[in-house]
Amino acid sequence: MKSYSFNLSVIYFLLFAFFFVLRSDSFSQNSRDQKNSGESILVTDSRGNILSGDKTDWNYSDKNYNELTGNEDLFKAPHTKKDVAVPEGQQLTYEIIGDKLLLKWSSAKGISFKGFAVEKAEVISGKENLNWTEIGYIKGSKNTNRINRYSYIDKKMKKGKYHYRLKTESTDGSSGYLNLNGEVNWMDYPSTFQFYPVYPNPVNDSFYVRFFVPVKDEVSLFFLKGNDTLYLINNESQTQGFYILRLSKSNFGFSNEVIRLYMVIKSFRKKEYYGDIKFN
Repeated sequence: MKSYSFNLSVIYFLLFAFFFVLRSDSFSQNSRDQKNSGESILVTDSRGNILSGDKTDWNYSDKNYNELTGNEDLFKAPHTKKDVAVPEGQQLTYEIIGDKLLLKWSSAKGISFKGFAVEKAEVISGKENLNWTEIGYIKGSKNTNRINRYSYIDKKMKKGKYHYRLKTESTDGSSGYLNLNGEVNWMDYPSTFQFYPVYPNPVNDSFYVRFFVPVKDEVSLFFLKGNDTLYLINNESQTQGFYILRLSKSNFGFSNEVIRLYMVIKSFRKKEYYGDIKFN
């Protein structure tokens, strides 16, 4: 009986090793299968417009693509572990959660607030002045011996551009305003992960990489060249939103070759998204 159990263990181990090698070889072969010339790459101009080529590369939907291409304000730089933390109580931030917008802020230790009136104003073309409307109220914490964190969810979102601010009410009767830095450009967000075509492609000098994360997830972005893995993002947590990186060809030493760019999402670790880039 012991011999039988031992043999089963050996069989399971060999099967695992076989599938692991098969998986590794498949990924390596995928890397080797990248295009050897720039003839079939997805050609894009300096603004991201698609000119010609193979649309089987990358992973994106044509829906709203032109709108995204013409709206650079939607995109932001990815988060990294090197990001400097903003001091508590000095910033109003937001996060997109599905079809809702989450506002977040905090009050520093020792500072007491009666409450916060959440105000919103839509940007209307041709009108300079904003029409602010109170959309919610959050009571302040009575405990000032700690940093207090607050949030508000705006569930009534529709396509457009918006500004947000807080009217802060202190317990001593004074008031002030804390504004969201910049405006929120709301649109019909994709429901799935998007890996947009690099632009321009072919690359002569600088180029841009863009992607969309539908829910908070960990992202890796890298080039494979021979046995070398060149990470642009190494398993970094990203909240929902559009992201963009501005890169320079000189940082990688690529010249007169087609290199495949890979992206891996933790939730879909068994799938690699990729696209080929021609470096002149």
